[in-house]
Amino acid sequence: MKLLIDAHKFGEKHEGTSTYLAGMYHALMVLHPEWEYVFVGTHQNAMQTVFGQRPNVQYRLLKSHNRFWRMLVEMPRILREERPDFAHFQYISPLWTATSCIVTTHDILFEEARFQAYFPKTYRLINGFLFRRSAIKARILCTVSAYSKAKIAKHYGKDPDHIVVTPNAVQKPSNDGAPSNALLEAYGLDRFLLLVSRIEPRKNHLALYRSFVDLGLRAQGFKLVLIGKSEWQSAETLAFLATHKAELEGVVIHIQDLELSQLEAFYRAAEVFVYPSIAEGFGIPPLEAAVCGTKVVCSNATAMKDFDFFPYHVDPSDQQALNRAIQQALDDQHYDHQGLKELVLARYQWSRSAQILASAITTSHGQA
Repeated sequence: MKLLIDAHKFGEKHEGTSTYLAGMYHALMVLHPEWEYVFVGTHQNAMQTVFGQRPNVQYRLLKSHNRFWRMLVEMPRILREERPDFAHFQYISPLWTATSCIVTTHDILFEEARFQAYFPKTYRLINGFLFRRSAIKARILCTVSAYSKAKIAKHYGKDPDHIVVTPNAVQKPSNDGAPSNALLEAYGLDRFLLLVSRIEPRKNHLALYRSFVDLGLRAQGFKLVLIGKSEWQSAETLAFLATHKAELEGVVIHIQDLELSQLEAFYRAAEVFVYPSIAEGFGIPPLEAAVCGTKVVCSNATAMKDFDFFPYHVDPSDQQALNRAIQQALDDQHYDHQGLKELVLARYQWSRSAQILASAITTSHGQA
């Protein structure tokens, strides 16, 4: 079996799609070391750092960073040259190819009327066409949650029985020790709340700002750490920040990006990790925080309703409920850190998702 994997995101900004490919193919290469794997991207060193050097692993370089040129010209040419049994893409596959494609569509939140305001119209129009076409044409269509599976079936008319759920997973932290004091001192941190997410309205930073102010956390010696790329903020959020400078200025620390080991240090050191997102196709950060032994306050919306094992699992649109959950988590002296860590590690394993994908591949290959 020969698989070609679109790995163009490696070496660029870190996203959940990179986490998915890294976790999935590390596990798949252990499960099927006899298969061939061809990773295609623009940064060979970045791909090699993740997937290593093995006799059954090859790397092909793309010359262009333009996604349209990549999908219309370069990728079809590489597919013709490599002739894999399957090619794995995320969201969008080439418009014209004779190769059997695996497509992982993590979510189609922008197709839901209630969330469309969070996505630009051009994004919805272009990706609506490309995602739908790729999902319908896929030989194997994967997604990461039961929620996303139901929405893809509804909006794209895909038979649910032909959608394979390969959930995201988490790894045991690389260092279970104490957080790095030097790293935290560099940012002037002692007691803080943490949110790891891109900054955009759908992630609901506004609700967290409101909770920070409502609970008077600045006066209690807390700071608020936000880790993630800044995309855009709503006018309502900007107005709130402008009118609450006294409570927020100097205590909101924004960090664009970190190495995984540094991110784990922030997870471990946070008093509470808060994830008030309005909509997710999955939602990895609360699970990452849990396996680092951190208290979690998590949204119960969309795919995150599956995270009902968190004791503080709240409606992100209910500001008072979020305030109460954060305060209760801060006061909780009997939080079951170890129990939740073990539960998450047992439930969300890349080896299990890799087995699901491998089964779909071998079944589909046998039917060809």
